Amino acid sequence: MNSKKMLMLIAAAVVLVGLAHWSSRRRDSGRAVARRIGTPVLPAFQDVDTVNRIARMTFVSPGSTVEVARVDGTWVAPGQYGYPVKFENVREFALSLVNLKIGHVLSASEVRRKRLGLLPPADERADRASSGTQVVLADEHGVTLAELIVGNEFQGPEDLESPMAGYGGMPQGRYVATDEEMIVVSELFHGLPRKAQDWLDDDLVHVAGSDIAKIELAHPERDRLVLRRPETGGNLTLSDLGAQEEMNTSKLGGLSGVLSHLRFADVADPALADEAMGLDRPVVLTAETRDGTRYRLDVGNKAGDTDDRYVRLSADWIETESPGSVQDETSDKTPADEVDVADAEDDEAEKDRQEREKKRAELEALNAQWSAWTYILPSYKIHHVMAAREDLVQEKKAKAKSEAGEPDKTVPDDGDSEKKPGFFRRMFGRD
Repeated sequence: MNSKKMLMLIAAAVVLVGLAHWSSRRRDSGRAVARRIGTPVLPAFQDVDTVNRIARMTFVSPGSTVEVARVDGTWVAPGQYGYPVKFENVREFALSLVNLKIGHVLSASEVRRKRLGLLPPADERADRASSGTQVVLADEHGVTLAELIVGNEFQGPEDLESPMAGYGGMPQGRYVATDEEMIVVSELFHGLPRKAQDWLDDDLVHVAGSDIAKIELAHPERDRLVLRRPETGGNLTLSDLGAQEEMNTSKLGGLSGVLSHLRFADVADPALADEAMGLDRPVVLTAETRDGTRYRLDVGNKAGDTDDRYVRLSADWIETESPGSVQDETSDKTPADEVDVADAEDDEAEKDRQEREKKRAELEALNAQWSAWTYILPSYKIHHVMAAREDLVQEKKAKAKSEAGEPDKTVPDDGDSEKKPGFFRRMFGRD
């Protein structure tokens, strides 16, 4: 065998050894990846103490940054002047990270990273389509506990190699990037905040319109309007309603429902002066409920270039006496019966006292919350407070002649109804 053939055999052997080594490493790598399926994405978060150390969450998306932080034991939005956020949102997001499991590991590729929306928002190559939401969790000292990027939605296994990955179809999860790799998870992350207001605790109060017994509207440049609901029920009615006037029920419903599921759109900068918000001369709505609660809304100017308005809220309790029991002097009750009645009355009085104390405590808590803030209420809700008398009242409609015993002319009657077939006869050959 000459030297040339020997060299060729040696080269072939080297290639075969290399292929065998590469194949072995690939199999080992595949087994290693397979073993990781179903394991936590953030192993450190399997430690409860680590999760409890989270004191700040930052969500950076193209064009927006949302931050929430724990201050003195309360989660707030620093960018919204420290207004409280809904703790359940914070809790649910933290739990989603604890439960985040690897569903599939993707080979790293800058092209794939861009296609799956996993570029950091600050990356100069990133745009809205190619960048995800960067999530950073830190402790109270600013030490990062976890960081990841949430990218496009994952539609299924066929989506892995598709050039349209992350677009269209029914989502089954999300693409996520950590410092080391890109993976697929089953979590959809629908609760990610896109703006600061998304997680704010925006519930203010809920009072059903049917519970309102009286409304007063005081406009600085108009006469005061007073509406009362009759004790027998029915609609709220202006006290000075004329004989030929009636309430516009559609407009009335919006006014009586102002306190129903009342939520704010945003909170105002505490540094703003009353004059700048129009709260030095507000429109004042006062609403009294059947149970003796009185709510007050001071409504100011429009906020910025929107139709939303600045509003302050307060509430107090209208003292009313409980109806006393009337004794029947002619009754044949025995002393024992009278003792039972007295005990029952005492129990009822105690129950009423407890309910009143509970209501007062609730109102104190509401006032403590409301007094520190000026809210911006959405226009679809608050514009009803700006109503004038002519908006709430309309000319009384004439009664139909049929009510006066005359033929109802709603359907034309030419006196020949017997000769003309009805609708069903014309259409189907029968009435």
